[in-house]
Amino acid sequence: MHGVIAALNDHPSSLFTDEQAKQLLIVKYEFPVLVKKLRDSARARTSYQDFLTKEDRKKLDDCIKSEARLKVKYEKREEQGRELEELLQDIRPRHKENMDERQEGLKKLKNSCC
Repeated sequence: MHGVIAALNDHPSSLFTDEQAKQLLIVKYEFPVLVKKLRDSARARTSYQDFLTKEDRKKLDDCIKSEARLKVKYEKREEQGRELEELLQDIRPRHKENMDERQEGLKKLKNSCC
């Protein structure tokens, strides 16, 4: 690819405008750098994968599975918490009514006894 770009740059054809010729010149210098970056990236990825042993991969997989299980457990507990909060909201007014009735009963009892 680099050779083709160089040949086109050295012998610009009448098929290319001046702007296209300038772009070819830019590509001529950027292409090798881009290829090198891609190769380095691929090597780094491969060396990282080789770096992990089978035991490390198993541990990583186990951790990922554990995290997923814990997330499900957490979401269930969150749902239970919301349900309990709703029940508590229903119970509070009834509790207040019971306490008010009790106070009324105590007042009546106190008034009738004394």
